[in-house]
Amino acid sequence: MSKAIEHSKMAAHHNRAADTIDRQLDISIYDDDPDATERLRERIERHEVTRQKMKERNAAYRKAHREELKELTAYGRDQAVPHPGFELTNLGGRIGRDKKRLARLEREAG
Repeated sequence: MSKAIEHSKMAAHHNRAADTIDRQLDISIYDDDPDATERLRERIERHEVTRQKMKERNAAYRKAHREELKELTAYGRDQAVPHPGFELTNLGGRIGRDKKRLARLEREAG
């Protein structure tokens, strides 16, 4: 009985891992995909829209909580907003990498 439970848990683990791999393959953009440049442009645009919304939410929060934020340290203010600085920095990095990759693919194609 214990072996059956152990094998069942192992099967569930491998099924989760396979599902994760399938999801990654669905969102991955490979350089040799025929629509790679188009998909990269779409992803860049989607991330830029997301970044703009994040900035707007932070600005609205800062405006609504101006007095509370004055009492905090710079780090405290950064952590208090809906989207801390690291989120915007990471998203900006992804956008920058995708733009460089898109430029390289366009150079290689043209």
